Amino acid sequence: MEPDLQYVTDNNGIIKNVILPIEYWRRINCEDETDYLLKSQTNKERLIESLSRNNTYSKEEVYARLGI
Repeated sequence: MEPDLQYVTDNNGIIKNVILPIEYWRRINCEDETDYLLKSQTNKERLIESLSRNNTYSKEEVYARLGI
């Protein structure tokens, strides 16, 4: 599904900016962060290791562990 983009042009009709829905921006930004983190072999290994763990915690447990 193509997001509802709005284009902002200058007086000559040249596109200078794009306005997009925040959810689309968050998805793009998240993908960029993931790509950046996965450039490192160490980060890749840590991710794979963490995915193999079966540790899940409730929000309350996380807060308690962090002392929040």
